[in-house]
Amino acid sequence: MRPLSLLIFLGLLVGGCSAAPRVTVNPDVVITDRQADAQAGNVSISIVNLNDHPIEVIEYHYTATASGQSTWRGRHAGGLVLASGIDRHVNLPIVLPPNVNDGTTVSISGEVRYLDTSTIAQTLSEWGYRPSVGFNGQPIVTNRPTPLADQDG
Repeated sequence: MRPLSLLIFLGLLVGGCSAAPRVTVNPDVVITDRQADAQAGNVSISIVNLNDHPIEVIEYHYTATASGQSTWRGRHAGGLVLASGIDRHVNLPIVLPPNVNDGTTVSISGEVRYLDTSTIAQTLSEWGYRPSVGFNGQPIVTNRPTPLADQDG
């Protein structure tokens, strides 16, 4: 076996001993802005580090669909380190069609890419290896801003 292959195998073996964080989607979508052609909002997810050592959240990749409308694809930077046992809430921005109303179910699914903070995991990261954990949920639109002001007057 070649040395590089052996190192990758050992790294994956050691990395496999690390538990993936637990990710859950919270039940509400909060609309933060409404325009004539789209609405912006946030879906909150909860991330819990189940390890006895810190992990670094790198990024989120996800999709959101409401009422069979077109799918919106999102990518959001992680930029946080979770200590052991920490539960962190993160707001992921989404864009929805303008006709999505209160009570509408939004299907969201995606993955959280993270890094173990061990030396071997950092080395594997430099080679492009990024572990990830999937998430999905169906939160409901529960908050809408005031309708657009009449722009004729």
